[in-house]
Amino acid sequence: MDPLIGSQLRLDGKATQASFQRHTAAAYNSVDNEYLMVWEDGRDSKKYTRIYGQFVAADGMLVGNNFTIASNGFLPYAAPDVAYNPDANNYLVTWTTNLSTLMARVVSASGSGGPELLVSDGSTPTTSRL
Repeated sequence: MDPLIGSQLRLDGKATQASFQRHTAAAYNSVDNEYLMVWEDGRDSKKYTRIYGQFVAADGMLVGNNFTIASNGFLPYAAPDVAYNPDANNYLVTWTTNLSTLMARVVSASGSGGPELLVSDGSTPTTSRL
C-alpha cells in the first residue's frame, strides 16, 4: 500500500444489496482538522435517493454517525458537492433534484443544517445570495 494513501473506509454503515451509495464529494475543515464527506444514498428507498453526510477525522477515523442532509421523500436527490467556509466554520452542500433544479443547505461543523435553499430551478437566472 502506498504510504500516502490510507485504507478504504465504509461510510454508510447500512449498505445492502438492495441499496447503493454513489457520487461522493469531500471538503476539508482546517479549523477542526476533519472532512465532511457527502454522497447520494439509496438505503431508504428503492425509488428515491437522499444526500447523506459523515465527518471523518484527518487520521481516517469516523466522527459520529451518518446524517441526512437532504431528504423530502418525493424527489430523487443526486450529484452532491460540498465546500468549506473557514470564516464561518461551516459547509455549503449542493445537489440536484432533477436535471435542472439546484438546491443547497448550509451545514454547521457539528452537522446541524439550515433550511433547504433553492439556488436555481433552471428556468430563470438566479440573482439572490446565499
